[in-house]
Amino acid sequence: MTQGLTRIVIKSPAVRRIYETMKHISPRDLAQCICDVRGEHAKVPQSVTRGPVVHAVGSLGAGGTERQLNVAVANMKQKIDDAKILCINPKVESTDFFADGLSTDRIEVVWNIGSGEHDHFFAPPSMLRCVRYLRSTSLPPEVATTVLGFISQFERFKPRVVHSWLDYTNVSAGLAAVLSGVPRIVLGCRSMAPFHFPLYRPYFHPIYNLLLRSPGVVMTTNSLAGAKDYASWLGISLSEIKVIHNAFDPSAVVKPSLEELGAFRREFKLGSDAVVGTVGRLADEKRPFLWLEVACEVLKRRPRTKFIWVGGGPVEALLRKEIASLGIGDRVIVTGLRKDVGTALSAFSVFLLTSIQEGLPNVLIEAQAHGLPVVSAAVGGAPETFQEGVTGLGVRGSRAADYARAVTHFLDDAGAIALAKQRGPLLVRERFSVDDVVDQMLALYRLE
Repeated sequence: MTQGLTRIVIKSPAVRRIYETMKHISPRDLAQCICDVRGEHAKVPQSVTRGPVVHAVGSLGAGGTERQLNVAVANMKQKIDDAKILCINPKVESTDFFADGLSTDRIEVVWNIGSGEHDHFFAPPSMLRCVRYLRSTSLPPEVATTVLGFISQFERFKPRVVHSWLDYTNVSAGLAAVLSGVPRIVLGCRSMAPFHFPLYRPYFHPIYNLLLRSPGVVMTTNSLAGAKDYASWLGISLSEIKVIHNAFDPSAVVKPSLEELGAFRREFKLGSDAVVGTVGRLADEKRPFLWLEVACEVLKRRPRTKFIWVGGGPVEALLRKEIASLGIGDRVIVTGLRKDVGTALSAFSVFLLTSIQEGLPNVLIEAQAHGLPVVSAAVGGAPETFQEGVTGLGVRGSRAADYARAVTHFLDDAGAIALAKQRGPLLVRERFSVDDVVDQMLALYRLE
């Protein structure tokens, strides 16, 4: 690629300066680098009343962000008659969890945007050269390839709105949308600022700052805690970030039949025991080994309690091994990935979340919709999902004994469980209304 570019006569002084310093530029210089290119290549956003709303996302896998995208698109179809979804990753079993529902709603999904196979189809040659120059100077190759893929599809669909979801997609699709002159661009941040996480890359910061200085770009988060964290990280005013909580559709709470619930309890030999449950990915950020310590603490006081983790992930084998070494495999159970989450929640007595960091965890909302009291790490936006002391308890720090105390508060008090069962579903309907969330998103889109 570089050899091919050296044979091109570069007429643009700005691009020539960028190209000539390709070996010396640092991530901190990226914003100015892109500004120079934008000055010569980016289209001026136009006022557009037609064209689809395009959602950009990594995949349609079984994650909280993907679930929110699915809910948003499904509930906007009465007001938006043309929506598209662009996925960076290819369609495989782990990335298409929500694909069937979207195809039923006749939503077009384009896969594998990040592969490079889309970048020549619709993008103008000048735009291809523009981004490839950036690749030569600053953008990592995989980012440049993804940006080109998005540009190609934006040129194809001519969207009036691009709504991206999560940081890497915000950076790549957001940059592509600015370069393509999309009139309205919504950067959807779903957790805390990315520097907290292993997937953080140093180019996120300069590109975010560039995008937020561009016409028609707005940032949204799903929690006040997340908005404060992003504002501090980016050095911007909190007022520049719109907080839109997650949406939850109460009709999604389908109670299992007695036969289904009975089969689940028999499968895991739950009997009449109280069950402390978790649904989520078995990854380090969820602190599953702290969860196991909590289980051990509770079992000292209440040996006739069962702990169940519904989900799989990279530390699943290690967690199973540790449970076996402790000799508590009959009391602490890891189910692996399952689709009957509603049945599992209906079998739980208390929901426990021990994450080291969270945005606005859907799973706590869903647990309360099922009438479960929740015990959660008081991190990120998690405390915004429940009413402290009524539908849930937040725990600060990482002491297993503190979590165990909160769990047994509910297990030992039938009245507290009954109150949470009554108030939880009401709180979800009031605080996480689908109609309210959709109306707020549509207001951001400025479709009229």
